[in-house]
Amino acid sequence: MGIGLDDPAAWRGWEQAQGAPVATGDGARLGAADGVGSIWFPKARGWLALDGPLELLDPLSVLRVMFGLGAVAFTLIGCLGSPTRRELLVSLTVGACTFALWILLLCAGRITPNKCRLCSAFWTSSVALLIVVDHSGQSAAILGFLLVPSAVFVSMYFGLRVVLYQLGLASLALWLSLSVGRGFAVGLVLTLVAVACMATAPVSVLLVSRASRRSGLVDPETGLPNGLGLARDLDTSSGRPYVVAVVALAGVAECREALGHRAGADLLRRAVELLGRVVPPGARIGRVGGDEVVVVVGTAGPQDEAAVELAAGLTAAIARGRYLVGDIEVSMRAHVGLASAPGDGDQLADLLRQASLSAHRAVELNVPSCAWDGDRGAMTADDLALLASLRQALVGSGLSLAYQLQFSSVSGRASSVEALIRWDPPGAGRVGPDRFIPLAERTGLIDRLTRWVVDEALDAQVRWRALGLELGVSVNVSAKNLADPDLTRWILEALGTRGLPASCLTVEVTESAVTDLGQARAVLGPLRAHGVRISMDDFGTGFTSLSALPDLPLDELKIDQGFVKRALESSADDAIVATTCDLGHRLDLVVVAEGVEDGAIESRMVAHGVDVLQGYHLARPLPEGELLDRVGAVVGAQAPGRWARPSA
Repeated sequence: MGIGLDDPAAWRGWEQAQGAPVATGDGARLGAADGVGSIWFPKARGWLALDGPLELLDPLSVLRVMFGLGAVAFTLIGCLGSPTRRELLVSLTVGACTFALWILLLCAGRITPNKCRLCSAFWTSSVALLIVVDHSGQSAAILGFLLVPSAVFVSMYFGLRVVLYQLGLASLALWLSLSVGRGFAVGLVLTLVAVACMATAPVSVLLVSRASRRSGLVDPETGLPNGLGLARDLDTSSGRPYVVAVVALAGVAECREALGHRAGADLLRRAVELLGRVVPPGARIGRVGGDEVVVVVGTAGPQDEAAVELAAGLTAAIARGRYLVGDIEVSMRAHVGLASAPGDGDQLADLLRQASLSAHRAVELNVPSCAWDGDRGAMTADDLALLASLRQALVGSGLSLAYQLQFSSVSGRASSVEALIRWDPPGAGRVGPDRFIPLAERTGLIDRLTRWVVDEALDAQVRWRALGLELGVSVNVSAKNLADPDLTRWILEALGTRGLPASCLTVEVTESAVTDLGQARAVLGPLRAHGVRISMDDFGTGFTSLSALPDLPLDELKIDQGFVKRALESSADDAIVATTCDLGHRLDLVVVAEGVEDGAIESRMVAHGVDVLQGYHLARPLPEGELLDRVGAVVGAQAPGRWARPSA
């Protein structure tokens, strides 16, 4: 079968020498083998509860069982009948050595591939020695079948080549023994028959394991059912309630990155083994992908209580474990996402998706578990359809820009515009930016969307300047865009190919987007050095440290409109506006107040010394055509908000 344990990092003997605490809950789904696993055999309990996948059989445990039985078998078989003194002495010596190795294996905390090869070679050599010493054909044939446990062990951990080597060695010994009394030809025939029988078990292990991999129903690292396997095994059409729990294992990915894929796989198998010890009776456990394990449990009582109890048991099992990779102790913790049927749906695929999203949310919030809560944070089928339409709009039609004028509080003249994206899909109503922009950010489409906005805004700049209208334009840049190393290059190229001065463009980033100060400086600094203006939008709603503010390459602060709108009603919000305005001026920054909705708010902002005003009271966002029709009445007007054209 070869499950990939040749790397020493993958051979750990999961029962660690330090004595990791084991969970001994009352319930485990043991099926027909119920009663075999118990609190005295926690590893057997967990293995049986997981339907005994071969990938979870660690070599140390298998050798302990094999050599314990072998110590008795070698001694008894050698003593049966009427053995000669030499035969009895050899048998007792082999049995004593096997017993001594069994004691060493019980005391061992871990195992290596080389030690496993030595143990297997000892077993095969012992069987061959007993066959040669015992020249009675019947006893020799019986002894030959003692090779089966070693051949099965080798087929599990080393593959077909070593199996053939062991069978060949035993065949030679058996043929020599049988040929003494029955002749070479008869001995050869009997040997071939015996070897064919002995080879049945290891070859079956190889064929069954490979067939299960090729069937696409089993996860190759753990032997657990994958998504298709779970769907096949579970009867979800009966309408009976059940809970789906997705266990996100934090720490496996870090281990895989630091120590390699095999070490991460070993850690994952260790976690699965611990979960198998505490899953309730009747539970199904599988692995759908990544570092997530799925547990499906039928419920009879209240689903909420059953789900909470299940999540608590699963997280506790992982927390109580101790994890060693080589000589390095690593940490691992579990975050559980929950979804229930029929409350959250009746299709297993949907419930798996919901539980997985809930697990991701638990990781983000750093809490042990989260239950599915409607569509919060979910990517639904409607979302995917919307994204598909958005991709088509980027190369077709439906997207447009609206422009909202910004006014100087001193001169009352229009000083610039902010470009705001609009999407009107054909045959449907307008889709708001708050609907499609978060989806674009989650899928990586935001980079293409931002480039489209910048290109359209700069094309408009070219047209306006040809008409003699010089109004700078500001565009919003997402936090995801700041992670794009090509952001600076393509913005400067877009300006250069159109022959526009860099000062005509203002890049707006929200305060919450500037979470990585070093990255923000690296991306925004070169833009500002080339003349592009940088504005911090929604200031006051993020977590920017005041000590970091002077280090950011900024030209402008935009006070969040929430503070502006509440300034007349809340003394605290009014104080925030005044303080922000004073702070911006001390840092030699232009201060913008957005959300100016009436004349009273405008007067208060002017009194605080705000430099630029923006809001529906002054101008609503307009398509380019309407903006050009009306801008002549605004540019050069003595007070903001006057839309009437000046008389000739």
